[in-house]
Amino acid sequence: NVKLGMFKPDVEPVYYYKLTKEQVEQTDRLAKIIKDNFIENYADYFCFYNDDKKEEIISKTTSDFEKIVYSYSMPYGDTFMEDDVVEEGLLKQLQDMGVNGLWMQGVLAKLSPYPIVKDQENGYEKRREIVHKIIKKCKKYGIGVYLYFNEPRGIANDQLTEQTEKIKGRFFEERWSLCTTTEPVKEYLYNAVKDLVLAVPELAGIITITMSENMTNCHSRRNNTCKFCSHLKPQDVVPEVNNIMSRAVKDAGVKTKVLANLWGWTEGYGWSKEAVLEGIEKMDKDIEIMSVSEVGTIINKDRKEH
Repeated sequence: NVKLGMFKPDVEPVYYYKLTKEQVEQTDRLAKIIKDNFIENYADYFCFYNDDKKEEIISKTTSDFEKIVYSYSMPYGDTFMEDDVVEEGLLKQLQDMGVNGLWMQGVLAKLSPYPIVKDQENGYEKRREIVHKIIKKCKKYGIGVYLYFNEPRGIANDQLTEQTEKIKGRFFEERWSLCTTTEPVKEYLYNAVKDLVLAVPELAGIITITMSENMTNCHSRRNNTCKFCSHLKPQDVVPEVNNIMSRAVKDAGVKTKVLANLWGWTEGYGWSKEAVLEGIEKMDKDIEIMSVSEVGTIINKDRKEH
């Protein structure tokens, strides 16, 4: 399950062909060069988790801060249809490196009842069971599971109904946003998150991205044309998405954290520095703020600093 993005070129089907004798010899010569010059502890093909490694990569450290990573080998999409998405060997290596959190993509409409589009949530109970199994597996290594949410996801033209006419916001890239200033959408977000964390109370946290990425709230792209909220500023709308999720978690009485990633809260998406600070101020104090390391970094491009 590979995420290629909408700007990548078309990819031709991949086929396996047995190597010729000449190709095997070339491969062996290349492997010898790599082994002799670059890799001390050479591994067999697809041997990602070598329990016999001679030295640890990084010594394990303890910290009061979350050290959350994403697994390079994890499927991205409908993640929770199988429970073997995280290898024990990888978890052991992450534990040795001091990692205490693993984030995974979650789509709320596939993890909770979804009243907006019929049958969209089919299988959510199974996915919740798998989330629980993954959490249990990760817990053995002192690693918490965090769900990344980019919500509420927009809907396509063929999903419009009489009900959605009352809550659809603006149109962008073949998707209608669900306006988060309307009461039905607020109610859906609150109930979906609360129901999920009550069902999976051991979830370590929820990480949100509220700008860019998918079509979500009406301000997640510039030039908002929503009939409900186009007159409002981003900092008047976007923080409330995080607040709704935070209130749902708090009312559920669980220890799940809510972390708001400020990815996309930038000038490119219509945010001034003052607007960012105002948006942070409008979020519930229980929400942890995750800043983006690239913001403010000076980059040398075309022999110029940007």
